Amino acid sequence: MGVTDKAQKEINEQLAKIIRATAIKTFNKIVQAAPVDTGRFRQNWAATVNTPDFSVVTKDSSIRQQIGITKITDVLYLTNNLPYAQKLEEGSSQQRPSGWVRTIVLDAQKDLDEAARETK
Repeated sequence: MGVTDKAQKEINEQLAKIIRATAIKTFNKIVQAAPVDTGRFRQNWAATVNTPDFSVVTKDSSIRQQIGITKITDVLYLTNNLPYAQKLEEGSSQQRPSGWVRTIVLDAQKDLDEAARETK
C-alpha cells in the first residue's frame, strides 16, 4: 500500500467515524423526541446499515449497537414500522408538531459540521 493509498484509507476511516457519530446523534434525537403514550412507538425504532428494516421491532437496543461499525460507503437507515408512525410525523400527537422527524434530520447538517470541526 503506497503513501497515497494509506492516506486515502485514513481519510475514509475518519469520514466514516464522523458520519457514524452524526447519524447516531441524529437518530437518538429522533428517538428521544418521539411522542410517548405507551412507549411502544419509541421502542420500535430500528437503525440498520445498507438495508432498511421493515419489521416491527421487538427488542430494545441502543442505536450505537444497532449500527455497529460502518464504512464511508454505507447507507444508514432509521425506520419505525408501526402503522401509525407516519400519522405521528404528520402531527397527530399533541406532543410533537407536524414534521418533527424531518426537522431533526435537517438539523443534522449542524451536527455533521460540528463533528468535522472537532476532528481537526
